[in-house]
Amino acid sequence: MIALYVDALALQLEAELRQMNGKILTSVYFGGGTPSLLGINDFEKIFKKITAYIDKNTEITIEANPSSWNKEKAKAVFGMGANRLSLGVQSLNDEKLLFLSRVHNSKKALEAYEHSISAGFTNISVDFMYDTVFDDEAFIKKELDAFLSLDAAHISAYSLTIEEGTAFEKKGVQTRYDANAAQSVAEQIKQAGYEHYEVASFGRTRSRHNFGYWEYRPYIGVGAGAVGFDGERRIYPHTKIEEYIKNPLFADTEELSCDEIRTEKILLGLRSAAGVDKSLLTHNGEIVQMLIKNSLLDESETKVYCKDFFLADEIAARLV
Repeated sequence: MIALYVDALALQLEAELRQMNGKILTSVYFGGGTPSLLGINDFEKIFKKITAYIDKNTEITIEANPSSWNKEKAKAVFGMGANRLSLGVQSLNDEKLLFLSRVHNSKKALEAYEHSISAGFTNISVDFMYDTVFDDEAFIKKELDAFLSLDAAHISAYSLTIEEGTAFEKKGVQTRYDANAAQSVAEQIKQAGYEHYEVASFGRTRSRHNFGYWEYRPYIGVGAGAVGFDGERRIYPHTKIEEYIKNPLFADTEELSCDEIRTEKILLGLRSAAGVDKSLLTHNGEIVQMLIKNSLLDESETKVYCKDFFLADEIAARLV
């Protein structure tokens, strides 16, 4: 099944890239699901398709789970051109990892990190999950100290949320939900020298790929359920793998209205250091000035910026 899926993905990728007329990709992101389950030969097939569309400045990220990441795979994909790794560590506490239904333990996570460094990766992001039942103030501080000792280039810190219909929801799993946890996590990471440049993102080096989403740039989505965006429309392939393999070139589209695009630009811009163009807020001048006066927004000549990303949704509700 994996071989058939990779062949279908390569076919769609080739078709999408032909429409770029030789333009170089700013970034490539192997994500969604668990791309680290792919074999080295599978990665080679995909990299062959993108070779003509990347250069030394293209950021190429591999999303990996520690349970399916090893020394050989890390060395191989780095040699193919991957230069950034997003490692789904989640926690360095074995009991918490078990609670989160992660297959790996802390030892495996640390080994995966070391293998990646040995392979040549210097731009590594690690995921940190909080707001579980374990995460009181002392627990968070101790665990974040362990994360920070890795000296990773980037940390993505996510609050545990229980979505309807998920395995956690069916099991009755509860979050801790501490209203101060997000701020506490952010402050500890920032004090270690990381820039808080998006609500869940902290970096000594920003993710160029993710920042492109927040700047509302067009992107290609390749694979089952991978959504693309051309600036005005969303493009949807088949979501079921079997259907995708049969017809990887299928695409359903969703036209976005001017109001929808404006709303999304405001929401994404306020959640990140991308900011929001003032031209989108001409009808909200009084509210914008009030928010600036109350130190909730900063401004430059052309943009406004949210001073506290955790208030971004609340502020956006007043501006859309």
